[in-house]
Amino acid sequence: MYLVDTHIHLTDSKYRELSLESLLFKAKEEGVKKLITLGVDLKDSLAALELAEKYEDVFFCAGIHPHEADKAKTNDTAELAKLLQHPKCVAVGEVGLDFYYEFSKPDEQRKVFSKMLELANGKKPVVLHTRAAEKEVLEIIKEFPGKYHCHSYTGDVGLVDDYLRLGAFFSFNGMMSFKGAQNVRDIAKKVPLERIFVESDGPYLAPVPYRGKTNLPEYLKTTVEFLSELLGMSYTEVVTITTNNAERFYFGAI
Repeated sequence: MYLVDTHIHLTDSKYRELSLESLLFKAKEEGVKKLITLGVDLKDSLAALELAEKYEDVFFCAGIHPHEADKAKTNDTAELAKLLQHPKCVAVGEVGLDFYYEFSKPDEQRKVFSKMLELANGKKPVVLHTRAAEKEVLEIIKEFPGKYHCHSYTGDVGLVDDYLRLGAFFSFNGMMSFKGAQNVRDIAKKVPLERIFVESDGPYLAPVPYRGKTNLPEYLKTTVEFLSELLGMSYTEVVTITTNNAERFYFGAI
């Protein structure tokens, strides 16, 4: 069985200094066979598409991240709609709200997020960014039935059941291994096994003992080892479960 990295930013500048061929080769050696790279705006989504076309193991998502909402142009939605038709585009993402940093005005974030959900139209999965805005994101997606992936959720554990009732899946990364991330560990233990994915969120959130370094997709194995111990399961069991979940959710397989 192999691993699926359900959330990575291969277009990030931190990866430009590295050989992607070598990075993907090493990832595959560690069992990471499929990687889903996320777009944060139109330009980045186009770059993600190029990587997906170049590398067999790479798939992509297209969307506008809440940090980029203020910069979004009127025609971006129409251009992103074209990207969603690409055979290797598996979701709309990364989209949502971020009221922690507020790099974009909240009202602009809301407007762009709604456009992205309309773009998905209940047909494409949606990768959610919900930082410090978990409750509002929840209320918004109730109006847009569809397939939702809560990426790197760090919010109120009490809201997890509400997301689960809407059919959402949750992905977990190296943050679980951070000393101060008890709430993330609590969430990982709360989410049903049939709703769990794993992700690197590279180049960010490298797991201990790599914390602070550029997060390479090969480190996903370390994250899964930590999750296995946390859940009291074997490594093989967690790999099988998370991969089967990702295959069903993103690729309609198994």
